[in-house]
Amino acid sequence: RSLGNGNQLTFNWWMNSSYNPALRTIYNDRAQSNTSSFIWIRYAGKYIYFQYTNGESYQTINMFNIYDTGNTDKWIMLTITVDFDSRIIKGYLNGSHYVTLPQEFNMLKPNTLTTKFIGTYQGRLHTNAYTYFGYLDEFAIWNRVLSPDEISQLYNNGIGKSYPFK
Repeated sequence: RSLGNGNQLTFNWWMNSSYNPALRTIYNDRAQSNTSSFIWIRYAGKYIYFQYTNGESYQTINMFNIYDTGNTDKWIMLTITVDFDSRIIKGYLNGSHYVTLPQEFNMLKPNTLTTKFIGTYQGRLHTNAYTYFGYLDEFAIWNRVLSPDEISQLYNNGIGKSYPFK
C-alpha cells in the first residue's frame, strides 16, 4: 500500500511498558542499506528510538524516556510525526507534546508499505532477533502529520479511540 505522494508520516500506537526488553522492534520497513529509505522504531531499556537514513548513513534519535514520567506497568500511547521536507520529528506521549527534534540531515521517506513489519525486525520472528515481547495495540500509520488536536482525540483521556479520521 502506498504511503502517498506527500512527505509526511504519523505513527501511533499503544504499548504496555511493564516489560523492559533489550533492543526490540516496534516498527521496521526492511532497510536494505543505509542508502535506501527506511524507518526503524525500536524499544531498548527505557527508551523509544526512531532511526532513519539520510541516503548516506543511519541516524538514530532518542525520542522518549518512557520511565521518566511514571509510566511503568501502564498502557501508554505514543505518537511520532515526521515531516521529511522540513526535517522535523515530534513525539507525543499520552496525547501531549513531549519533544520536537529538528534534524540537520536529509531524510529519505519510504514510499510503499509492501515490506513493513510490526513487532519484528525484517520478519525474523523465528530467530527472536529484535522481536518485541510485550503488548502493542492500535498501531497505525498516516501519510500526513496529525494535528495536536487529532492526537489528543486518539488518546481520549486514556480511554483511547479507534481512528475517528483518515
